[in-house]
Amino acid sequence: MIILGIHDGHCASAALIIDNKLVAAISEERIVRKKMEWCFPENAVKECLRIGKIKIKDVDKVAFSSFHIAPKLYLTRREATFSLSDWLKEQNLYWYPKFYKKKNVKYIKIFQKNTKYKKFPYQKKFIKNEDDVKGMLKARLEHAKSIFNKNNVSIEVYDHQECHAYHVLSFVKNRNKKKLIFTIDGAGDGANATCWIYDPKKNFLNQVIRTDKCIIGRLYRFITLLLGMLPVQHEYKVMGLAPYAKPEYANEANKIFNEILTVNKCSFVFKKKIKDLYFYFKEKLQGYRFDVIAYSLQNFTEEIISKWVSNVSKKYGIKDICISGGVAQNIKCNQKISELKSIDDVFVGPGSGDEGLSIGAAFRSLSEENLSIDKNFYIKNAYLGNKFSDNEIKKEIEKLNKEKLTVEKFNKNKVINLLIKGEVVGRFCGKMEFGPRALGNRSIIADPRNKNIIQKINEVIKERDFWMPFAPSILKEKSKKYIINKKNLDSSYMTIGLNVTQIAKDCLQAAIHSYDKTARPHFVTRENNQQYYDLIKAFERKTGVSSLLNTSFNLHGEPIVCTPSDAIKTFLKSGLRNLIIENYLIRKKDEKKI
Repeated sequence: MIILGIHDGHCASAALIIDNKLVAAISEERIVRKKMEWCFPENAVKECLRIGKIKIKDVDKVAFSSFHIAPKLYLTRREATFSLSDWLKEQNLYWYPKFYKKKNVKYIKIFQKNTKYKKFPYQKKFIKNEDDVKGMLKARLEHAKSIFNKNNVSIEVYDHQECHAYHVLSFVKNRNKKKLIFTIDGAGDGANATCWIYDPKKNFLNQVIRTDKCIIGRLYRFITLLLGMLPVQHEYKVMGLAPYAKPEYANEANKIFNEILTVNKCSFVFKKKIKDLYFYFKEKLQGYRFDVIAYSLQNFTEEIISKWVSNVSKKYGIKDICISGGVAQNIKCNQKISELKSIDDVFVGPGSGDEGLSIGAAFRSLSEENLSIDKNFYIKNAYLGNKFSDNEIKKEIEKLNKEKLTVEKFNKNKVINLLIKGEVVGRFCGKMEFGPRALGNRSIIADPRNKNIIQKINEVIKERDFWMPFAPSILKEKSKKYIINKKNLDSSYMTIGLNVTQIAKDCLQAAIHSYDKTARPHFVTRENNQQYYDLIKAFERKTGVSSLLNTSFNLHGEPIVCTPSDAIKTFLKSGLRNLIIENYLIRKKDEKKI
């Protein structure tokens, strides 16, 4: 049985299951080099088929995520095309007249410039107007039929929230115990929070809670905009900024957040009726410092979500939980949940945002085909993307200007010495990771002991905000030396914040949060990534430190690199001086070292 999972909303992606094994999963943005891309993921589909060594005619089932996608958002590709000024225009020219003046405003008319592209793949004849989600679904299905025109191919669509739930479950190794699976996001198929019970004795996930009153995802989006950052992309910056505020200065701002929403038992309850979150908080938060706003939002998020999770856990008597959906990318909230006495285990997968929906849809379809959730279907790591041969690498290297660059065979000890000397190294090796985090194969690495490296990477390579922390990749068997992890949580994907030991504060200064001294660690095993593990092991032998600083291999605002060409272009455009590309080390000549 060959199943192709497809998510064709923002963060479009494809995933391929062959004979009960996930063989590939790729985000379209990596290939087309456009973050958060909205489209039918044609290129990701082709790449998955190439990796799986099959033809499109071999596919037996196609599994789509999400019933409801608004044509107006698809036509404008909002998350992929909107600038900061566009997001402000949406509030002022669309939502304000709609909510406050009761005007019938046309979204497409306001954002005509964003619709002038060739990527809308569907026949518009099925779509009556810009809000016709039923017509949009018809158009999506007809498009799929035109591609997968094999007579016996089955095309199914699955609920957005259910796909989030199946995504995280697919990465859970031990499914012998009952689990609560929470999905929390901005919105999807009429809900923004759900809870499902996984019972190993039952066939499918059982949905026990579904609500549209958990406004945390949307609230975080609008506060990100009010702070002058890009919604749906820069929420992590607000989270990273939050610890810098002094809590005693945030009492009044905390009240503003807490007066709108609460949790009563297992339900979210509005304390007051609000027409629009953006304009409400724009007025209420006037005069408050940016760091106080970030702190208050994050504190509110942690308190309300952890209370809800705790109440649900107590009601059903289940202490092992999984979290998925966009809000699951809030690692500090995940940490708060993990610290609850009523919770034994917290797990968050590598693609909690909408990019993971293709995997969830494929796994949901597989479960339907097998008439039960297959306990043997387990995705053991996130290295699910493309890999390149030595010949493909050589072709790219042959194009390089050898007068400005040196190319030599990769030497592990030489790289370790470069790191110890304070140089920064790009690493492009093996299969590409799935999800928003680089896990060593499409990463920039450095010596985690060297605190001065933070400014160098931020200013010369990544062009990122000074307050944002990096992360440590740590040998799993040595993790307790650096990370306080009393519940032995799985931290394979940098999806949960954890407190650190004094040793980490001394030895991993550049790879932990500068202010609150927490980390979002990446535990590395030799089984999952032998080459990266061996590199960290070599660094350990030289320094005694079982970790490397790890950040994603990309320039600010760009997707993580996908191909050798992407890696070399990013290397040449940035202040990065050294690049490992499979079996080669490329270095820049006669430049200021970094």
